Amino acid sequence: MGKRIQEKNFDVKVEEKNSVKILNLEGYLDAYTALKFEELMSEIIKSGSYKIVVHMKNLSYISSAGFGVFMAFVDEVRKNNGDIKFCCLPRKIDEIFELLGFKHIFETYKDDDSAIKSFEKGTKKDVAKGKKK
Repeated sequence: MGKRIQEKNFDVKVEEKNSVKILNLEGYLDAYTALKFEELMSEIIKSGSYKIVVHMKNLSYISSAGFGVFMAFVDEVRKNNGDIKFCCLPRKIDEIFELLGFKHIFETYKDDDSAIKSFEKGTKKDVAKGKKK
């Protein structure tokens, strides 16, 4: 796909590997940049891509609006046998995931390859219950 969003303090590069979209986030995902990111997520999903890995190694900050983007799409991707998975979370963002209970909703991995391979196993989590099916 090769799509890209570039804002002053936010950048997303989209790649594909084994039919999985990899979104490499960099900078600040806040209320302002979340709007453009939400448009990109919508385009990806409308194109029929439901397996998504969000690479966060270079993400410096995420606001509640940024988290909201993922929550807005997770049900739709899971209804289509996909998921949104995260990898390479910086320590600060990992702590926020833990505090907000996102680790009960979303799977997190140490690297892209582990996240991509997890789609082969076919496990997914039920958003309402936060448990693997």
